[in-house]
Amino acid sequence: MSNVSNNFGQVDSTHNKQTAYALMVAGLLFAVIPLWLGIKYRTEYLPICFWGGSLALVAFGAGIWQLLDAMPRDLAPADAKRLLVLVIGGLSGVATAVFLGLGLTSKWWNDVAGGWETWQGRDGWHVWVCLLSTVAGLAIMFISLQLARGDEKSGSGYRRFLYAYNTILTSCLLLLLLLVVNVLVYIPWGPFAFFNNTYYWAESSIYSLSSQSERILQGLDKPLKVYVIIPENNPVDHLVHVLLDNFRSVQPNIQVKYLSPDLDKEEVGRLGKEYKFSAERSGVLLVYGSEPKTEHRFVKDADLVSRGSEMTSRSSQGMFKGESALITELNSMAEGKEKPVVYFTQGNGELDINDRQVTQRDDEGCGLYRDQMESKGVKVQGLLLSPVEGLKSKSPDTVVSTKVPDDASVVVIAGPRKRFEEHALTALRNYMEPTDPTKKKGKLVVLLDPVLAGEDRAEMTGLEDLLADFKIEVGKNRVLELANGYVRSFEIILAGVQGDQMARAQNPFIDTFAKRGYLLLRARTIQPRAGGVAGNERYRTEVLLATQPNDEAWAETNLQSDVNTLVRELDARGELNKIISPDPLSVGVIVTEPSPGSASDPHSFMQSEEKPRMIVIGSSASLRNSLSRANLFRSFYDFFASGISWLRERPSNIGIEAKNRDLYVLNPSANFSRMIWLPALLMVVGVIGLGTGVWVVRRR
Repeated sequence: MSNVSNNFGQVDSTHNKQTAYALMVAGLLFAVIPLWLGIKYRTEYLPICFWGGSLALVAFGAGIWQLLDAMPRDLAPADAKRLLVLVIGGLSGVATAVFLGLGLTSKWWNDVAGGWETWQGRDGWHVWVCLLSTVAGLAIMFISLQLARGDEKSGSGYRRFLYAYNTILTSCLLLLLLLVVNVLVYIPWGPFAFFNNTYYWAESSIYSLSSQSERILQGLDKPLKVYVIIPENNPVDHLVHVLLDNFRSVQPNIQVKYLSPDLDKEEVGRLGKEYKFSAERSGVLLVYGSEPKTEHRFVKDADLVSRGSEMTSRSSQGMFKGESALITELNSMAEGKEKPVVYFTQGNGELDINDRQVTQRDDEGCGLYRDQMESKGVKVQGLLLSPVEGLKSKSPDTVVSTKVPDDASVVVIAGPRKRFEEHALTALRNYMEPTDPTKKKGKLVVLLDPVLAGEDRAEMTGLEDLLADFKIEVGKNRVLELANGYVRSFEIILAGVQGDQMARAQNPFIDTFAKRGYLLLRARTIQPRAGGVAGNERYRTEVLLATQPNDEAWAETNLQSDVNTLVRELDARGELNKIISPDPLSVGVIVTEPSPGSASDPHSFMQSEEKPRMIVIGSSASLRNSLSRANLFRSFYDFFASGISWLRERPSNIGIEAKNRDLYVLNPSANFSRMIWLPALLMVVGVIGLGTGVWVVRRR
């Protein structure tokens, strides 16, 4: 290359006029391109016209410059020639990359940004033309730089110009390389398919799909068509585009079509008539199933953002709730038209599903949790078990009956403070173990707080014997903990979800929440027990939640004393270390039952399909309105809702739900030390490494 540059530098200066005339002729020839295209096609090929016109100006201008001998006087003849080549090549390359490459990209933007399917279509060659034009422009700049290289010490001005040119070219090449690499990761073909996978670095699913959304999408067994009818200038459009790309990475069979309410009025109007939504609205149309049996839902763009919020460029990321809105509708269509019904028992001091007031830590309502469940397509009703038929409830959301209604998917008993009457216990037993073999067996969630004596509260709820039949032992105690690392309250414990590899393989509920921790307020021990009534040996009771090994927890049977006073007295007497349990304390269990026909074979029990029957947890406080809004307790909803889905045998609904992007709730089991010291160590190593590198370079 240097030989070429030297030979070029030795060209006789007497040829300056011939070179100037040749450049001017080339400029005239290039001027023919925009003239011919403009006359024949008007503005159809405007980017090519600009490209041809710019090349004509470069060539003609360089010819005049050479003819007038306007080169700097301090340059040698060879350097003057190199400078001429550098100017012509640089400007020509820039014109090719900008007007031809970027201009055609703007003209064919729908094809360029259409994705892999569009690139494989009829107009896929547009993408190659745009790419090759950009590469050609940069190649011209690179070749002219190599031809113009010579003795860089011949002149300071020439050297500065050469270095500036090299810097600009290098930046453009780096930008093109990054652009190509980022595009390649979206190509699901050949060796690039490996990079097309999505990796979820944010465990709380702030920027990625939640685990529940993934399960629901994977469980779709019918075709799904999504029509996005949102203007491009709407901030929601980009967020919906990214969300649906994530949808398709989990479920490739989803078909997505983007329509403009203004540019595609005819098709939008046709869809409005066919699926009965106003064509003037903008939003997302979901069509699930195959013709003629399809279900459809239209989600307005206003429902994709938080109510009462204005979408701006700064707030759109935090207020977008499209994942939750679309997944809720998809799950509803997948389950069918009838919503599952979950009954919360009332009348025995349980948490009130109609109470939404947030007053204090001991409020008696769980209406906020009820609203969350109903927003996900679950119908929640109260159930008042009565000894006589025909009674009416004061609340329209509460059913009064002598038995558990037949439409009950799950029954929840949340924090009872009074003893259940015998008729209520009989109704619950008949629900869990119906005498009629044609009826399905019931599913039950029980949340039992410690029953404190001396405060007009009964010591027993009457549920203890019922739970004993399912091999569950309810402790007459409260679990206290010295070290939870979050708040200075001995009544708040950190309970982790238990489950070995075998349990995770058999139970999607345990598999999803394994190794996660949840804060519980005023919990009691709930543990498996041996035995039970005759015939109930078929039940399998396992630990679901237990205290952490190093959190110094114990089961305290003294329920009357003030907790802080009690701990101080135990510590003063030197008894505290003696009563701390060396093993984790169970505060929650699950009950399963093998499918009919397999219980007779003891060796088939582990391999048989087990039906979920019951979840029992030793605290209901996390469902209270006040704690449901507290950041440290808020994540319990995912666990609770997924437990109900597990009992309903809906594994696709199990998982962590989508979070608001303006809210990050730290997992209670997170390692604070690692979060602080690991980044600090990496920063120190990075600073020392960079400093060492700079020192070595300067020493050389």
